[in-house]
Amino acid sequence: MIEEKEQPVPVYDDNKDRFILEQRGIASTGTVAHQLSHDLRQDDYLIRKSYRKFADLPVESSSIQRAQEHVLMQSQYCFSAQGRTAVWEDLAYLLSACAAFTIPDRALPKYRYPSAGSTYSVRTQVGVPTGAGLEDYYYYQPINQTLHTLTQSGSGANCPYIDFVICWDAIVPVYHERAKSLALREVGHMLSLLTGNCAESGIGYHVEVFEPEDGVTQTLACRIYLEFSNESTLKPEINMAFMKRDGRQFQDQTGAAVYDLDAQSVFLKSSDINHIMSNAHGLIQLEGEHSALNYVYSGWLFQRLGDAFIAQDIASCMLGICLNEQNLYMMAIGTIRREDKLVSDVTAEVAPLNTVIREQLALSLPEYMLPQQCIVLPELPLSPNGKVDLSRLPKVVIESQIKLPSTEIEKRICEIWAQILNRNPDEIDCERSFFNSGGNSLLAMRMVRQFDQQLSLRIKLEDIYNNSSVCAMAKIAEKQNGNHEREMGVL
Repeated sequence: MIEEKEQPVPVYDDNKDRFILEQRGIASTGTVAHQLSHDLRQDDYLIRKSYRKFADLPVESSSIQRAQEHVLMQSQYCFSAQGRTAVWEDLAYLLSACAAFTIPDRALPKYRYPSAGSTYSVRTQVGVPTGAGLEDYYYYQPINQTLHTLTQSGSGANCPYIDFVICWDAIVPVYHERAKSLALREVGHMLSLLTGNCAESGIGYHVEVFEPEDGVTQTLACRIYLEFSNESTLKPEINMAFMKRDGRQFQDQTGAAVYDLDAQSVFLKSSDINHIMSNAHGLIQLEGEHSALNYVYSGWLFQRLGDAFIAQDIASCMLGICLNEQNLYMMAIGTIRREDKLVSDVTAEVAPLNTVIREQLALSLPEYMLPQQCIVLPELPLSPNGKVDLSRLPKVVIESQIKLPSTEIEKRICEIWAQILNRNPDEIDCERSFFNSGGNSLLAMRMVRQFDQQLSLRIKLEDIYNNSSVCAMAKIAEKQNGNHEREMGVL
């Protein structure tokens, strides 16, 4: 395994979710230059999501092989294809590949492609030549499906083109040194959808991939010229391998164990990745040199492969975890559960970190020695002689008694928590944070809906982050005026 600090499995922090909800990948825009018309279908967005649960049924090896062969045949058109030159009227359909779809009661819009932690840090920009070496350059706003004029010195292109630009402020604060590889994979997913629209429209294209710059707020990662000029000289080199799960281990084609779920750190065991892998049929791994070209190509391959799997009722979920130094991208696959097909999100059942630590320690310690509370630190404070400085460690407050509900509204809220967290109502501490009790952002969205449906409470997602205990939520509910209309979709 590569070093833990490089694994994208951060300890749960509600500050991360606050950051994601800011949607920094969406640029602040001024006057609308053009409103585009897209024919978007909700089902297309619901079916292509990250499936974090799978049916307890095997996937036929022939189906996996068939999908892989189909995508590898398509890959010859990853970076160039013959066809006509695009015109202005083509842009609306081409850009629909990058459009977001707003679903009621969902905090964030949905896209047809994945992004690390829902950061969606890659922006789409469009250049249109106007003659005499001049061009109009636009930012494409994916939620409103609008074009906004940008200042551009001129690319010298003789045809329309589309740029994929990484906004570092939208991903670096969460993923740090891994931001580059994760953003480039997202570029590959977007490129796959866009070139698919080109193929359906008979439009030729030629793709350039750039090494992202450091020390800037945003950088050009990929440009797609919407005409065919010549065959692409880009030659990515990637190997694709399948590993089947056998119990708690994944085995390669020789039957050798290459990954043991029980041997991983407590941090990974308390992550959604552990749950996804624990019930997946298998993993598909892409390996190769770590380069901008290979990262983009790996995203392109997995977007097409995911589409091919969906056509055969095979679910997939992209993973950021790496098994070795050559690993570029990982995908978990399994059979789709019928009830998951047309829901907006499929959430993983994540065990709280405290629970995982206690279970791990219980293998070697008697119960009376197991800790009741754990605090995660980025590093241990050390004294000048290199020993742990106990005086600088944070104080641990032992919660010896659970605060039970004292009012009817607290009792009803506890019952909803118990449903969402899959726990007994008498296990819910009314003074403990929802996020420290096993909750996460997706479960918080579900809770908003349940408050509305079961209690007619107009509690917004922002309220849950700012008032995350049962007692605090009950106070909000008690203060509400029944005549106030809920602002749908307001965070």
